[in-house]
Order: sequence, then C-alpha cells, then structure tokens
Amino acid sequence: MDPAAVTARLADLVAAAPGRLSVAVRARDGYRFDHDSARVVPAASTIKVPVLLAYLASGMPWDLPVALPAARVGGCGPLALLPSVTSLPAGEALRLMIALSDNDATNAVLGLVGVGEVARLLGRAGTRHTVLRRRMMDQVAAAAGHENETCAADLAELLAAVRAGSILPQREAAMALAVLREQQFDEGLPAYLPEGLRCASKTGSLPGVRHDIAVIESGDAWVAVAPGHRPPGRPRRSGHVHLPHVCRDRRDGRRPRHRLNRVRAGANAVGQVMPTMGRRRAAGADAGTIGFAGSTGAILWYAVPSAGRASAWPLLGQ
Repeated sequence: MDPAAVTARLADLVAAAPGRLSVAVRARDGYRFDHDSARVVPAASTIKVPVLLAYLASGMPWDLPVALPAARVGGCGPLALLPSVTSLPAGEALRLMIALSDNDATNAVLGLVGVGEVARLLGRAGTRHTVLRRRMMDQVAAAAGHENETCAADLAELLAAVRAGSILPQREAAMALAVLREQQFDEGLPAYLPEGLRCASKTGSLPGVRHDIAVIESGDAWVAVAPGHRPPGRPRRSGHVHLPHVCRDRRDGRRPRHRLNRVRAGANAVGQVMPTMGRRRAAGADAGTIGFAGSTGAILWYAVPSAGRASAWPLLGQ
C-alpha cells in the first residue's frame, strides 16, 4: 500500500462528497487518516458496539437467559413483532442487537450490563467523545438532551482496539468480530468490497446522520474505518444533484467504473444504499428509488434521496 496515494484518494473523495463528511481510518501497519474525525455527532446504532463489547468483557455467559420486556420499543429489529418471545439466551440477543440492530434486544442487554460498564469499556479503549446516556428509543430522554454521542475517530479506534486484541481477551475479541460479521444491513461499505475480504461492520442512522463502521480484513492485514456523514443546514425538499460513482461491485465482478447518478438532493441527502419501496415512512428515502455514490477499496461515500415517504427498510438508530 502506498500511504501517500491512499491519503490523496481519500482526500479527493472527501472533497467531492456532498454535505459534511467525517472519516477515520486505522490500519494494522500504523497508517492513519483523519478528516473532521473528532466532530461529535449522535451515535445512533453504532452505540450498540460498545454495549456488545461491554457484555463480552463482563464475563457473563453466552447462554445467560435475558428477559425481554413486555412493552417493546420497536424502531428496528424483529422482537417488536414477536411478543410471545419473552426471553432469549444472551448470545442470541447480542446477535439480534448487531446483525438486525434490534432496539429491544439492545435495551435488554443494557439492563444486564449497565451504563457504567459500557462507560468503563469506552474508557479502557481510550475514546474521548463517545457517551451512552440513554436507552434505545427513549424519546423523553432524547428530548431532554440526553443523546448518545460519538465521533469517527472514537469509532475507528474502538474497532482497531478490538481487532488488535487490546481491550478484550483473544476469545472475546474473536466473538465480537464474528457477531459483527453477521451484519445484515450490508448495502453500504460491505456491498462494494472485492471478493475475498472479510467485513465486520455496524451501521447507524438518525435524521441527518449516517454511520457505517467496519473492520475489513485480508489475510493478516486489516483496517478499521469509520465514515460518517451529516448534511449542512436545513433540508432542501427539491432539486437534484449529480454524484460521481466509482466502485467495484462484488455482485457483478466488473472493474471499478465511473458514472453519474442523478438523485434527489437536499441537506438531508445522506446515508447508505437503500432500496425504498413499501410500507414504512423513512426520512431520507423517496418511494421506489435508489441513490448512491462512490468507493475506493474499502472506503466509500454514498447518498440516498432526501425527502422520503415510504421505505420497507426500517431506520437504524434511536
């Protein structure tokens, strides 16, 4: 890898991206890239990663029964649709929390681990701006200003620490990465990686913010990446922009290509490649449309239409 060439390519992508982009990259060989990476933003569902790590660090067993509350918060994940499921082994709750971003599973695990243990885990990892202040979908707490927060640098450092084995024992670190590799929302970073790479990732979104963080591995080499995107100002509800698209698509095997995608514009044009058709209202998605742009190797930026109506994909976050 030519560090100067990688840095130049990343800088070009950042400069071309719409809105405000934060990027942090940490590689096994010591390579680092940062762009606005200390900017603090809502963590959305990326906060579930330190919850996973705190549980694994606690020494509690993988098969510990976890009681699920009768009143479900929903927002994302299947448990809100399964009221007859009253408990799960901890391992299954953790997998739902990460792979399907289930908010009810997250709250149940957090009830066992506790906010204090998550804070201590984050402290051991050396994060500076990542804070867990509320449970998932707690709108009252959010309205009172108790938001979960993070930054791209913290997220990349956290994933790098997991992969390097510096904050968890080897067995627990391997378990954490295995759970992250089960991610089902893979339309972002994982979708445009070449064959043969392993990707352990977590997405997260709230109105105006999108995250897609990952540890990407090839043999013994690895890189932890944490791109996040937030639009400037108030959303525009009309208009179009042209976004350059350079990617390698693992689904068709074609070589990297350049083309222009026309997508609905606005300050809310953020996020991951996401088909939008069906029943659910989702900010950032017009019915029946797809918009996306960009990648280079393991790093990409992308956008979806802004003023949305009906998306079959639940929002990730809260």
